[in-house]
Amino acid sequence: AGVAMAADSPFSLSASRMVAEKIELVNDASPLVRDALAYPLADSLASSGAQKLADELRRVGGALVAAHREGVLPDGASPDFEAEWKSAVKSFGKELGLKGKSLFMPLRLAVTGRMAGADGGGEP
Repeated sequence: AGVAMAADSPFSLSASRMVAEKIELVNDASPLVRDALAYPLADSLASSGAQKLADELRRVGGALVAAHREGVLPDGASPDFEAEWKSAVKSFGKELGLKGKSLFMPLRLAVTGRMAGADGGGEP
């Protein structure tokens, strides 16, 4: 959706910073970027931690899908994406009556397919 259409896009800059911190050789970049772009949801859902989040994941995932269908999710290529994402996460929390880990853990799982990882907009 145009997220990495330019070398100076927010995604490209974030990816290059992430890779730069972890590589010694240029060849090291490929597996790091491939791993970052993977979506291991099936493996994550098999974990006991994800099974405990099933109800919240359904609610948060449903809200994400609805927001996408309505066209109200922030544009990942926007220069203000970070602030817009934080605002969207806050709205999800209010709409669903969730906060803290009850919101951020299923949100991270739905968005990244992972149980752990970088900050997802307010916490995760």
